[in-house]
Amino acid sequence: MNASLPKITLLRSALITAILASLLATGVGILRIKQQIVVLQTSLKRETVARQAVENGWAQTKAELSRTTASFDQTKVALTAANVAKEKLAANLETERKRGEVLANGLAQTRQERNEAQAELGRFKASTLTPEELLTIAQEVKKLRLQLVSALDENRILTSQVAALIEDRPSDQPVPLPAGLRTKVSVTDPKWQFVVIDAGKDQGVLRQGELLLSRNGKLVGKVRVSRVEKDRSIANMVPGWEFGEVMEGDVALPAFPRS
Repeated sequence: MNASLPKITLLRSALITAILASLLATGVGILRIKQQIVVLQTSLKRETVARQAVENGWAQTKAELSRTTASFDQTKVALTAANVAKEKLAANLETERKRGEVLANGLAQTRQERNEAQAELGRFKASTLTPEELLTIAQEVKKLRLQLVSALDENRILTSQVAALIEDRPSDQPVPLPAGLRTKVSVTDPKWQFVVIDAGKDQGVLRQGELLLSRNGKLVGKVRVSRVEKDRSIANMVPGWEFGEVMEGDVALPAFPRS
């Protein structure tokens, strides 16, 4: 029993040593954990400060972007207003330019009329005719003008009578039109086979008169007048004379020019 006492003492000593070593190791571990926690807290603090700085920079950048956008919008509005003002100014300048041209033309015409009047006055002054002779000439001119008006009225009446006689003639006889007549097609309707030409009674067009239609010297068709107005006529395509598509602007010439 006395021999086992040193063993127990050694065992206790070893156990105490192990416990102390374990506590020492645990204390070192706790110390290391505390150090890591401090490091982590320091890193977290730096990251928080950095993040706050980034957020502040982003907010400042966003504010600057808003101010830049507002400034851009204001510049855009000002530019639009400047363009409108520029267009208005250009329109006013064009109006004034045209007005200036009209005034210049009117001035030139007035000067020409003045020069003509001065020349006429000079010829009158240089004339050896007496006032009585000039009065007689003026009366003769007036008389001739009245005769001319009467002759024109009579000519219109005779022209109407001739047109009526021509319309009453047999349909197989051609109706002659003025030899110098040269007009164009202003409207064409392929569906209903008719055209409108820019000539009428004032140009000597007669009902049932026939015209040849051409383009660039090539014959494209022939039409017969069915209706005559003051300055235009309506004509229908003559069957068998469609040599191409009739278009606006085609030239129309008398098929039977009056000799």
